[in-house]
Amino acid sequence: MSRRVWFDRAAVRTPRKRFALNRTRVTTLLVTTERRYTPGWALAAAVVFIGAFPFSLLFLFVRRTRNERRLHVTFSDGEASYTLRVRITSDEQRNAIMRQVAYMRSVCSSDRGQ
Repeated sequence: MSRRVWFDRAAVRTPRKRFALNRTRVTTLLVTTERRYTPGWALAAAVVFIGAFPFSLLFLFVRRTRNERRLHVTFSDGEASYTLRVRITSDEQRNAIMRQVAYMRSVCSSDRGQ
């Protein structure tokens, strides 16, 4: 998942806390944000054509949309929690992280049974 989070036979280790493996809950949340912005070329064109004042303002109406996805993986033990935020660039990356989370959940749940 990340170099910041790892686990061994007894614990899930994060930068903030060491969570006991048998008490750790792992949850995920996929967050998608949509950002609208004016591209740099439109700002430059508005400045270059400032002499034609009304025409130059039309460039400022140009908008682009960027979708960003982040996967929040939260580790908690009832007392404290740590959330790892991973920027998702492809579906393959998301699937790989979800497989790692599923494996970690299975290890945590099998440790509870013992």
